[in-house]
Formats: sequence, C-alpha cells, structure tokens
Amino acid sequence: MSSIEEVLKDLPKEIQLPLYKAFTIVKEESKELIAREEIKKVWEAISDLTEAQKSTEQRINELAEAQRKTEEKVSELTVALNKLTGVVADLQEEVGGISHTVGHILEDKAIVKLPKIFKEEYGIAVEGKLKRG
Repeated sequence: MSSIEEVLKDLPKEIQLPLYKAFTIVKEESKELIAREEIKKVWEAISDLTEAQKSTEQRINELAEAQRKTEEKVSELTVALNKLTGVVADLQEEVGGISHTVGHILEDKAIVKLPKIFKEEYGIAVEGKLKRG
C-alpha cells in the first residue's frame, strides 16, 4: 500500500477516491515540474558551455594572431640577420685587406733593417738586396 492510500484509508469512503485522484494529479504534476526544472538546468548548462566555447574560440583567434605576428617578426629578423651576415663578410674582407697592407708595410721596413740587424746581432752579412717572396 502506498503512503497516499494509508492516509486516505481513515477518511470517509466518498472522499477517498476524489482525494486519491487529486493526490495522483499533484504527484504527476510534481514529476513534470521536476522534469521541467531539470530541463531548465540542462539548458543553462548548455548556455554556459556555449559561452565557454565562444571564449575559447576568441582565445584561439588571439593566439593565431600572435603566432602570425611572431612569424612576421622572425621573417624580419631573418632578413636583418642576412644583411648583418653580409656586413660581417664585407668587414672580414676589409680587415683582411688592411692586414695584408700592414704586413707589406712591415715587410718593407724589415727588408731595409734586417741586413743591419743580421750583421750586428748575428755577424751574418747579407749580400745583395733582400726580396719579399
């Protein structure tokens, strides 16, 4: 026996059936109300998830834009690095030329002074002119 029937059994017979029907209707409507509340909660959760998805998509778009800008900067840095590499190569060539010139100047001065140094320091006499070679 259900709890409704237990409550109704002590009441007069003529009101038991109508009250039983009324309680049954109330019970069914309560179930529907609970179901509607649950559906409402589900829709609220779906709405929250939709908002979270929009936020996630926005963040993904922001990250994609940041990546695009980073790639652009990397490209600019690559161009600058290539230019710098060219400048360094030019400087190496110029320094090499300067080094070569300084070496020739030192050799020219040494050729003139070495015969005297050989004679005075080592007793070696140089015959003729020294040549670079």
